[in-house]
Amino acid sequence: MLWMFPIIGRPNQETWKVKLNGNEYSLGSHGISRVLPWAIAEQSSKEIKLVQSYLGELVKNNRKGEKPDELNFIPFNLIQTIGIKESSLYVNLDVVNSSPEILKYDIVFHPASKIIEGKTRSQLMFDGKKIPLEEVLNTILKDGTQYIQDTNVISYFNEKGYFSMKTDGFKHLMLWTPHKKAGMFCIEPITNLPEENKNKYLDDYVCETLSPGGRAEYSIYLSFSD
Repeated sequence: MLWMFPIIGRPNQETWKVKLNGNEYSLGSHGISRVLPWAIAEQSSKEIKLVQSYLGELVKNNRKGEKPDELNFIPFNLIQTIGIKESSLYVNLDVVNSSPEILKYDIVFHPASKIIEGKTRSQLMFDGKKIPLEEVLNTILKDGTQYIQDTNVISYFNEKGYFSMKTDGFKHLMLWTPHKKAGMFCIEPITNLPEENKNKYLDDYVCETLSPGGRAEYSIYLSFSD
């Protein structure tokens, strides 16, 4: 499953640099985690634990046609646990600062949902409101990514069934689709709203902070029904 870490979106596209603790690092779109491998740490019939360990080395940006060619950041570990329980799926992510410096970051969980239309129009429900999915998608295509602030519960339903998402550790939700014929859309838990002034990443940006050796946990719970 894709995580955006330690930034959301692109840094300054002239330099592709961010500043942390006064030092410069090269990051691509949505950071560095998306180009790093995961290793299986534990596995059972109902749960798997994956670890992403980064030591601060230069790594090749394998996103085709995307700058910069190489990425780097301060050392960190991401520990992802994915499991099933009855008709529910849970995803936990631990962020561990394995560097001797302060770690500042944002994080986004990036799942995709297939759009299935039938006689009954698909809808999203959040903050006590029901909104047709078509209306939401048209707004995204017209105005760009939409943010549901200060919300940690959302449901998506149509005649085929529904799922409900609940999050812990995240502050907001982000709604996105790439284009009209994509056949999918994303409901993405997000820690903080993206910074418009990319020159502020990360020293001058209000985001998540971990001291050396610090650890933070983020969770997503998905419940499904026919």
